[in-house]
Amino acid sequence: MKYLKATMALFVVTLCLGLVGVSARQYTQLINIKIPAFSGEFISKQVDKGDDWNLTQKVKKTSISDDWSGDGRAIEGRIQGMFHGMITTGWKNLPQGSNIDFGSGTEVQGGWKLWLKSTKTLPSTATGSFNWDLGTIDYSPYPIKG
Repeated sequence: MKYLKATMALFVVTLCLGLVGVSARQYTQLINIKIPAFSGEFISKQVDKGDDWNLTQKVKKTSISDDWSGDGRAIEGRIQGMFHGMITTGWKNLPQGSNIDFGSGTEVQGGWKLWLKSTKTLPSTATGSFNWDLGTIDYSPYPIKG
């Protein structure tokens, strides 16, 4: 009888949490990626976004440093849809520590790639880490947090 009560209590708690509308937001971590020199572009592998049609994608620069000087680096990003009918966003500046929303059109389910480049043409590479918030993720070749 004691186990039955515990099981029923656990069921009720689980049911209540399910009804509250807990958001299952996840993000992909791109850790220690190389931004090429001379305005070269880093292009991520494809990440498959889930079917949460109301969540737009956001990118947050968590760290970046020039490989020669160790100084910070200004970075721009854009998001590219990989299937017919999906959009490719314009380039947006990614300030350190800010979640930049890429807006309408990025909530669509399917495959996406993240493009990153330095805002200035410099002769050295840079190493950085980024959080890419897709809402929910069906598949990612990178570590997933959420």
